[in-house]
Amino acid sequence: MLNSTGDAQANPTNCTFKDQDFPTLLYRLALGTPELRFDLVDSNIQLAGTINPR
Repeated sequence: MLNSTGDAQANPTNCTFKDQDFPTLLYRLALGTPELRFDLVDSNIQLAGTINPR
């Protein structure tokens, strides 16, 4: 993740999406990755895990 000035983010950062305040994702596709998705979520999301413990 890059911040609004193009520097790598070192800490979690909230963006306002106003003017130039938005994140940029820098990535490389490996071996012909057919599809890659990223979800932007609220910073306070409560996500229940779906992996059952063994």
